[in-house]
Amino acid sequence: MQRKDEYLNLASEVPQQAMDLWNRQPDDYQAAFPTEDVTSYAGRSGDLADAIETASENGAIANLGSNNEYELESMATAPGSHFGVIGDNCTIYFNRNDTPWMLQPNCDVGVVKGVTFDISEHSDSSSAVLGGNFNEEFWAEDVELVGERNKGEDAGRIYTWRPHMTNENAEGLVENLRMADGDYYSGSGTPPDGTRAIAVSADPGHVGYLAYKDCHMENWTSSGYYMSCNPHDGPGGGGSGEALLWNCTAINNHRGNMRIGLNDKIVGGYIDLSDMPDGLQGQGVVCEYATGDANNPTEIIGLRSGGNDYAREAVVCRNFYYNRGDTAHVRYKKLVLEASGKQPPASIRPGTNPPNNSDAELSDGVEAEFEDVYLYDDYPSDRYNGLLEIQNDADVFTEQFRALSEANPEVNVHSGGSFTYGGTTYGSGEYTAGQLGFDDPRTDYDGLPEFYFDYGDGGGGGSEWLDLGTDDDQSSVSNESGVLFWLKEDLGAIEARLSQHSAGHQTAYLRDTNTDIVTQTDISDLSPGETFVLSPDGGIEGASSYSVTVDANGEYWDRGENSSPNYDYENGTFQVTAGVYTSSHSTTQNVRYAVSEIAGREEGTGSNWLDLGSDNDQSNPDTESGVLFWLKEDIDGIEAQISQNTAEHQTAYLRDSGANIVAQTDISGLSSGETFVLSPAGGIEGSNTYSVTVDADGGHWLRGEDSDPNYEYENETFRVTDGVYTSGQSTTKNVRYAVSDIRDS
Repeated sequence: MQRKDEYLNLASEVPQQAMDLWNRQPDDYQAAFPTEDVTSYAGRSGDLADAIETASENGAIANLGSNNEYELESMATAPGSHFGVIGDNCTIYFNRNDTPWMLQPNCDVGVVKGVTFDISEHSDSSSAVLGGNFNEEFWAEDVELVGERNKGEDAGRIYTWRPHMTNENAEGLVENLRMADGDYYSGSGTPPDGTRAIAVSADPGHVGYLAYKDCHMENWTSSGYYMSCNPHDGPGGGGSGEALLWNCTAINNHRGNMRIGLNDKIVGGYIDLSDMPDGLQGQGVVCEYATGDANNPTEIIGLRSGGNDYAREAVVCRNFYYNRGDTAHVRYKKLVLEASGKQPPASIRPGTNPPNNSDAELSDGVEAEFEDVYLYDDYPSDRYNGLLEIQNDADVFTEQFRALSEANPEVNVHSGGSFTYGGTTYGSGEYTAGQLGFDDPRTDYDGLPEFYFDYGDGGGGGSEWLDLGTDDDQSSVSNESGVLFWLKEDLGAIEARLSQHSAGHQTAYLRDTNTDIVTQTDISDLSPGETFVLSPDGGIEGASSYSVTVDANGEYWDRGENSSPNYDYENGTFQVTAGVYTSSHSTTQNVRYAVSEIAGREEGTGSNWLDLGSDNDQSNPDTESGVLFWLKEDIDGIEAQISQNTAEHQTAYLRDSGANIVAQTDISGLSSGETFVLSPAGGIEGSNTYSVTVDADGGHWLRGEDSDPNYEYENETFRVTDGVYTSGQSTTKNVRYAVSDIRDS
């Protein structure tokens, strides 16, 4: 697994407004909003639209209950101040083709939670899911559309999901929205403009703030995400809203997998174009109507784009600033492009021939800043425009640029454009990595960088990390090493991050002021940048000195070191005072060892991990796999760690003794060693059997396995009894699959 460090951690890049929204996201939607029980419509008995509208009239959200199925027979509107549905693993079937939307509210507060909209039973369903206007707030979480939309010339709305914040102070958060079945064109020939469906949109009617987090759009014949709330003077202009795409995924969409404009932003996420339908041209990010403020450019941060089916650019900036004459400004930061298509992966160019406005004055061009970029292209034959194409009236500035093309020039500057690198400006012409002095983009991280988000204690609050600096050295030692600190307050546990150059370690310790071990944990499976938790029974008493240290059980290990520490490291919980280089607390002010960050955690007794062993094998199944366990007591949720050899997974499930899904979560963005939480509404009832399993939504995935398990894994909360290798809970005592640790979340 690729090492993790703070450069790759994008948590600090998330706008504070979005983090605040996420922290305000309800843990219990039924408690957070007025609700009205509508389970009398369960079993697909009656038109759910009637129940939704009746609840809205009463100022409430329709409560669907758990694991229920409903029928929506007409478009639901909002006669009252509140509108929406709250469910837990519920399904709403929609079999009509004569309404533009399933849900079309115009109200103050909207909520859509824990619902799958299923149109698969209707062969040509063209209705869109949601087109709503919200004056105060909108929350959506764990929502899915199943079935292809039919988007013919006269069929349905272009937009499939389009909530608008209609007040400049209104805010919305959409988390884990998944629409992977896409749409199809029911006409003949190539779909003309206006007949391709867009998955997610925010157009000029949106004037507030809207964040999309951990969402997934796939197989749409137009854009996956089309954020076009832009105050330009051209057709469709006039909006002033902001949209954020936060760790979102777009797979095999057509005309711009992600489109953003002036007030919009991308942080994290992934685009893959590897299996485009015939006749459709894969295109990655399109930035249009970018800001005219050089000090506040439109930003794309930490995005990865890959695949071999790019018929068009992976990233393109086009300036269609109608009648403005402004230069567009865009900043690409921590951008990773790996493409093998026919067109240049990155193209920076001003707009030409703006649609529907042939007499409009074009802009003065585009200025693009590459703060940090990694471009790699293994396209085996000549590419006309090179790896980075800079067209006329476009200027690119960069100080950190890593690029390599196997068969083409790395930079192609057209007449009138320029490329500034390392203080030197280059005019029109083709330039290679050797001429420009570019580094190989695969060198720094043993491959192209893989970004991640580590929020410390996660959303909804959490203690802050105390940064102890970055490693600049390494030594091979056999002694225990770490940091000494004064703990100001009582804690349940301490979480610590392994420093960048630390490797070969086995065990981490928490020692008290007398150097006695308070607790310890196995860290042999962790890589640099990953974290461990020290959580003793009864918690950790404040107003005392402790150390967090690491060793290799008496063997030699590689100790990461910061040789220029500043021992003023302090926050409201910790005051770190010295480096520690023996188990007896020998200290120094000159070096910080092995641990790059620490944070306090509230969890204490009962929150310790149950270790299920390390992987020693791997296979490539297409079935759901994990572990079966007896739960001894009621808990709120389960946290599980993905085992070392597990990869290419998509979804994790909590199933009851009848193999029914109790909860599920998207884990497509997680790597081995990272954790996920399964936390159903109402918690998990003890004195019952459950399974935690992983799969790839029917596709093949890499399943980590321990082929020599000892099924006596037990603590005060769990007794893990078997490996599970199907969704129907087929079991074995001979293998432990996919999950290496579990605990009460």
